[in-house]
Amino acid sequence: MKRFIFLAISLVIIAGLIVLIRGIFHSKLAGSIVTPTPSLVASPSVTAISNDRYNTIDYNKLKNPATCSIGGTITFTDHDTSRNNQAKLVYSGIDSAARQIIWVITPKDNLRVGPNIAAGLNNLPDGSDLIGVVLPTSPLSPRYMLSVSMTY
Repeated sequence: MKRFIFLAISLVIIAGLIVLIRGIFHSKLAGSIVTPTPSLVASPSVTAISNDRYNTIDYNKLKNPATCSIGGTITFTDHDTSRNNQAKLVYSGIDSAARQIIWVITPKDNLRVGPNIAAGLNNLPDGSDLIGVVLPTSPLSPRYMLSVSMTY
């Protein structure tokens, strides 16, 4: 009989705990339910840039065909350090910032040379910019010769 009373009291306590826990859980859920409310969101807009350097070329002033040339030397004192001795890309009459600059490297190696597109140049349509060169990990030659052209 004592076991029966103990078992009944235990069941009542467990049932009470279940009801209590469910009530707490349910009240927390009810308090955390968020109902979305409609709101206005501004649409993105595009603003024109009036001083865009890519659109300021006066095509009427371009009387001669475009030209480009290079001069000077770059001397590497070690793999990561170089001295630029007026190694410049000189250009004139460049009619578009989208013109590609094509470098020919002799002997062929994984030398990286730039700039590679006219958008990277200053003062279009006419001007000059320094040439940048990065050596490959294991250069094939102690001396390289560069030539340049542009797409027209």
